[in-house]
Amino acid sequence: MNKTNKTIGLVIRLWTDDLEVKNSRKNLSCWDSGMVSIESNKEKNIKSRSILINSFEDIKPAIKKLLRDSKILLVSDGSKPRVDK
Repeated sequence: MNKTNKTIGLVIRLWTDDLEVKNSRKNLSCWDSGMVSIESNKEKNIKSRSILINSFEDIKPAIKKLLRDSKILLVSDGSKPRVDK
């Protein structure tokens, strides 16, 4: 995907190390832990940061924390910005 300054980039990476992987492209394995990152964007003054996650359920809270720490407010459906605590 092309990187553009008009977007805020989030990346989710799940670990695959120390897994027994079968020789089949149908069944890939990964741990339910990894890292969530926000990409830097000089135009929007966003610095790159990452948060380690220990389970799949940690993804949403990690994204919220990265956005909050970067002073980004989520807006949905054209309504007022929503401040998550």
